[in-house]
Amino acid sequence: MYKKRQTILLIALMLTLITSIRAQSLQKFKDGDSIVFLGNSITDGGHYHSYIWLYYMTRFPKMRIQIFNSGISADAVSNMYKRFDTDVLVYKPNYLVLTFGMNDSGYADYNKPNSKEFGDKKYEEMVVNFGKLNNKIKSIPDITVGIMTSTPYEEIADLPHSPIANVHVGKTDVMLRMSDYQKSIARDNNWGFVDLISPMLEINREGQRLDPSFTISGGDRVHPSHLGHMVMAYYFLNAQGFSNEKVSSTSIDVNELNNIETEFCEINNLEYTQGVLSFDYLAQSLPYPTDTLHLWGSPSQHDALKYVPFMDEMNQEVLTVKGLDEGIYSITIDSELISEFSSQDLSNGINLANYVNTPQYQQAISVMLLNEERWEIERRIRQYKGLHYRYLEHKDLLFEDTKETLDILQSDLPNNEVVRYLYPNYSKSRFEEVRNTWEQMQQLLVDRIYTINKPLIRTIKIIKQ
Repeated sequence: MYKKRQTILLIALMLTLITSIRAQSLQKFKDGDSIVFLGNSITDGGHYHSYIWLYYMTRFPKMRIQIFNSGISADAVSNMYKRFDTDVLVYKPNYLVLTFGMNDSGYADYNKPNSKEFGDKKYEEMVVNFGKLNNKIKSIPDITVGIMTSTPYEEIADLPHSPIANVHVGKTDVMLRMSDYQKSIARDNNWGFVDLISPMLEINREGQRLDPSFTISGGDRVHPSHLGHMVMAYYFLNAQGFSNEKVSSTSIDVNELNNIETEFCEINNLEYTQGVLSFDYLAQSLPYPTDTLHLWGSPSQHDALKYVPFMDEMNQEVLTVKGLDEGIYSITIDSELISEFSSQDLSNGINLANYVNTPQYQQAISVMLLNEERWEIERRIRQYKGLHYRYLEHKDLLFEDTKETLDILQSDLPNNEVVRYLYPNYSKSRFEEVRNTWEQMQQLLVDRIYTINKPLIRTIKIIKQ
């Protein structure tokens, strides 16, 4: 097990180096930004944008941004073009993140004769349709744009609920062609670019050498689990240049108390008497909480840390204490026992962000849980829009929430899978007052998040046992 974990971490570090070489820079968000993530079902029902926002909520507590999910299940770039005015510009974004490719590349026809011709046709269709969207985006003044490639389609893993015989062989090659096109468009337009498909394919391939059923692309070969979405968030943040950003760093030598070293924090009331070191600690940010709940038994967000060096690169809350007498020391924060460490451990430096029982980590969990509540409410809005864009628009009933619309949906319930899935939510969301209240609830949660995400002064004691 230890050797397997070493191998995985080594692969993760190599992939990070490769990705940083490939990546074009992606501008960081700034205070006041309104950001829209435009995509398909991976955006619509996904968490990667929520994890990215959580990073900004905890790392930059005084910098308020707003992120909007503009994903619709089953969308290709042609659909994104059609709904751009009503589902993107309505949020008045000054920053747009665009991702496509999974649906644009097609599915079942890869299992038929002439699959190569089918893939070429889907590629050419994407180029034509993106040209329309490209022109629309370029007509918007003062907007920052980033393109993310799609996450990979899983062609290799032997999955229990998705037989290998049904795999769309050749789809990945077309998606890689599309990612090359996306990179060239980003370069030509001076847009940001994030390569997700290449490093995530490599993680899948390396994992499958040890386990033929391994994938971070999801049990249906298309939709990543929380694990995959955290990997996506990592590569996005990496492209934004956060690969060496600490939460904080404190270095104390008990023999030179007047010469402490700090980054992104303040230390006050420092004392060292009778084997007890104590001080007040105020960081500029909170550690990133990575213990999101499992989704239907699938791998969690925290499991992603096996495959990307997020903790080493983006979540370091380092405490170093030198000069202590040899022995074992306990650390308490606000009188809560965190753990025990050897004097050598403390001299080498410990990462407090690894300990979920610190008061600052618990504070960050509150932020995370409120952000999850916000995501759940936003999901209802996305399902409402999804039914309109995927079904009602084709009946010339886009955003016509009338009795006629309700009657049509009810008559189609037995025969249409999309209607069956989305109708329960629509039965409530068709009322404007309900949707408006959901929007207000989201803003109430965001307001509360930006109230409670401010770091507090913590009293740390290191006591010899």
